[in-house]
Amino acid sequence: MENKNLTEPLLSKWIATGVVGGSDYKIVKRNKDCMIIEKFTGKTYTYHAMNFITREYQYLFHKKQPIQDTMDILLDKKLSVLDFYGRHFPKSGEEMVRFIFEIVFTNYGYGIRKEQIQLSLHMYQMMTTGNISLSDVPVGLGKTHAYLVAAIVQRLYSGIEIHRETPVIITTSSIELQRAIVKDYLPEISQMLLQFGIIDKPITSVIRKGKDNYLCDFRLRDYIKNIDPKKKKLEELIILRQVESLNEIDLDELKGISQYDKKRICVNYNSCQVCLQKNICRYQQFMKRAKQSSINFQVCNHNYYLADVLRRKRNLSALLPNHKIVVIDEAHKLIDAARQMYGASISQRNLYNLANKAIPKKLNTTKARQFKETAEEVIKDSNKLFAELVTNIPEHINRDETEKFETILTSKSRVYLSRIISYLQDLIRFDHGEDNKYLSDLKRCIKELRVFQDWGIIYWMEQPFLKGQGVLASIPIALSKVLGEDLWSTDDSKLLTSGTLAVHKDFSYIKKELGMQVAFENRIHQVTKESPFDHKENCLLYIPENLPYPSYIDKQYLIEIGNKIEALVKASNGHALVLFTSYKPLKIVFEHLKPRLKAYELVQMKRGKKDSVNEFKKAKNGVYFATGSAWEGMDIPGDALSHLIVVKLPFPIPDPISEYERTMYASMDDYINAVVVPQMLIKLKQGIGRLIRKETDTGVISILDARATKGAKYHEAVLQALPDYTVVDSTLEIEQFLREKKKKEYFE
Repeated sequence: MENKNLTEPLLSKWIATGVVGGSDYKIVKRNKDCMIIEKFTGKTYTYHAMNFITREYQYLFHKKQPIQDTMDILLDKKLSVLDFYGRHFPKSGEEMVRFIFEIVFTNYGYGIRKEQIQLSLHMYQMMTTGNISLSDVPVGLGKTHAYLVAAIVQRLYSGIEIHRETPVIITTSSIELQRAIVKDYLPEISQMLLQFGIIDKPITSVIRKGKDNYLCDFRLRDYIKNIDPKKKKLEELIILRQVESLNEIDLDELKGISQYDKKRICVNYNSCQVCLQKNICRYQQFMKRAKQSSINFQVCNHNYYLADVLRRKRNLSALLPNHKIVVIDEAHKLIDAARQMYGASISQRNLYNLANKAIPKKLNTTKARQFKETAEEVIKDSNKLFAELVTNIPEHINRDETEKFETILTSKSRVYLSRIISYLQDLIRFDHGEDNKYLSDLKRCIKELRVFQDWGIIYWMEQPFLKGQGVLASIPIALSKVLGEDLWSTDDSKLLTSGTLAVHKDFSYIKKELGMQVAFENRIHQVTKESPFDHKENCLLYIPENLPYPSYIDKQYLIEIGNKIEALVKASNGHALVLFTSYKPLKIVFEHLKPRLKAYELVQMKRGKKDSVNEFKKAKNGVYFATGSAWEGMDIPGDALSHLIVVKLPFPIPDPISEYERTMYASMDDYINAVVVPQMLIKLKQGIGRLIRKETDTGVISILDARATKGAKYHEAVLQALPDYTVVDSTLEIEQFLREKKKKEYFE
């Protein structure tokens, strides 16, 4: 039987017929477009059937006692003989997609967006034909609902049994979206479809992560048992003890646990290998449930999905169940994930830890002393290797803006590399007891080191000037080709979607980056959608004239641009996000303006500090000076963010990857037009997308880069990439616009 409060939309239609009044009724059966409603008259229970689309209804029967669940088959028969049964119920997948958006969702307060329905129909077609879709979909159109509905309908109407039994994979870049899909979107859709009789059991889903994201009961108990209460904060110890009694094993969902503690209580390779409690282990039970065919949607991040692709390629056990449909949301981040998963890296810290761990605690044998000497040689040669790499970083590189530092693997560096590999191989031969994880770590490190003996890579350094923290990293030169073979040569249906996949409705850049040329052209289908928001009415684009040419090393430029930011902040009474492309100029301008903007709460983003955005959200008329992650994935609702100031067009910073890419083009202009400008425009769109997040949002976008001004080199490219804003060049127009759009409290 149904809970009445979950069925109000359908019951309201029943009430509208005028047949019944009051509240003592409930839906006891739904099938296709019809339902049976029970009404207690005070003496008997009467039962009527109604088509909830046409509102046709018919009396069926009455009984002294309410019907039981065992009469389900009888009720189906009663419905099936009615003239109005199934009259408007969708007979095809395409009809069902429309039915869900136009009939089901509207009963629960959702509006109809034709573009969203067309997008969902496109995605449904791609899923049923095994094709590849690229869709550029702006914020607000509802792409998440579009692909979820398409996937659900595809499972319902697929004529191939195996397709109905295999899960749909959804991979995203952010954990926030993964949580929203599993905890918000799918449960709500499931509830609505159940109430309309479209599905007969709830939609199931699970978030999949690497094992170190989950709690190990054995390690937790062992860790708590060995904690010295005198060296542990009482509140942290209390939280750890509380975790033992909780049902949650996802460490991301357990609040108040430090990263230090998480590393000591998470599942790891070693603990699983020797665990005697596998049969009652909550992690093992979770994994067993997660892999069942009854799970309709497997949701993960891009790295986890690519890890599954690589394991299948190497004929290793798969991480995800077999599947035929993959939805890649936030697809513009897929190439970054691919560089991580297909790349290699070795860190000075990791080499030190591996070597240090190999030193025997007792040095009472010749063999033990030899291993100590070998481990010390690893540390010495590691220090020499990274010192040599730092020495070969060109002096002209801007340390403040660069993350990937060019260097050279000289013949001397390669000697150190070879010696480290040899020493690590010697360490493998030492008796490490049952520490299988350590042996696995040694072998993995050797494998990574050998990558740098290959000539088919692009390599660079990260964190070279942090003592003992240097990293040597690489990606294959032929990464795009490898991705093409691994991702697009199969017959799976793959749907890539994002708000920033295309540049001027052209997908050439992303297709080249992801190696899509390997796929047959007739398999790839492209869709771009316009924003559903009225940007012309709700947003101004301010591009002033007479701006200084952007140069972060020019002190006069920073002073002038700071003065411009000051005027803009005052024009919008704060409520501003000021986006920089690196930390150093951000800090200089922030310090310059701090004493001059005392009327506003200024917040500065700092490296490694994630809570600064919350300070801005709480501020009444704050100004957030930010860079890095603030360009995308940040959602600041309401009027807190009403003015987005782009200090400099976000052109990519040259690095070894871009230097290699440049050699693939006939001229610098060709490279700039094919790679550099698309990268800049994609990131610009991501940054500007922070402002207008829903239909009621209003605000101003200011671009303070001379290269975007009228008549400048990138003016037209910028305007074409953005929605159709009203363009102005006066701060007075900003003030007037905001006074028209905002309430009185905004200016207080």
